[in-house]
Amino acid sequence: MVVDRQHDNHREIKSIGRCEVVQCFVYLHSLIDNSGSCEN
Repeated sequence: MVVDRQHDNHREIKSIGRCEVVQCFVYLHSLIDNSGSCEN
Protein backbone atom coordinates (compact mmCIF):
# COMPACT_ATOMS: atom_id res chain seq x y z
CA MET A 1 0.00 0.00 0.00
CA VAL A 2 1.23 3.48 -0.86
CA VAL A 3 -0.23 6.46 1.02
CA ASP A 4 0.51 9.85 -0.53
CA ARG A 5 0.12 12.14 2.48
CA GLN A 6 1.61 15.17 0.70
CA HIS A 7 -1.08 15.11 -2.01
CA ASP A 8 -3.75 13.46 0.19
CA ASN A 9 -4.44 10.79 -2.47
CA HIS A 10 -6.38 13.14 -4.75
CA ARG A 11 -9.47 11.38 -6.12
CA GLU A 12 -8.73 12.46 -9.70
CA ILE A 13 -5.71 10.13 -9.75
CA LYS A 14 -7.13 6.81 -11.00
CA SER A 15 -3.95 4.78 -11.51
CA ILE A 16 -0.21 4.80 -10.97
CA GLY A 17 1.59 2.62 -13.49
CA ARG A 18 -0.37 -0.63 -13.59
CA CYS A 19 -1.82 -0.11 -10.08
CA GLU A 20 -5.32 1.16 -9.35
CA VAL A 21 -5.77 3.99 -6.82
CA VAL A 22 -8.42 3.18 -4.22
CA GLN A 23 -9.74 5.03 -1.16
CA CYS A 24 -9.88 1.89 1.00
CA PHE A 25 -9.47 -1.88 0.82
CA VAL A 26 -9.89 -4.98 2.98
CA TYR A 27 -6.75 -6.88 4.03
CA LEU A 28 -6.91 -9.87 6.37
CA HIS A 29 -10.51 -8.96 7.34
CA SER A 30 -9.52 -5.37 8.29
CA LEU A 31 -10.66 -2.24 6.44
CA ILE A 32 -7.66 -0.04 5.64
CA ASP A 33 -8.23 3.45 4.24
CA ASN A 34 -5.96 5.85 2.38
CA SER A 35 -4.92 7.62 5.60
CA GLY A 36 -3.39 4.36 6.82
CA SER A 37 -5.96 3.77 9.55
CA CYS A 38 -7.32 0.29 10.12
CA GLU A 39 -10.70 -0.95 11.38
CA ASN A 40 -11.60 -4.54 12.21
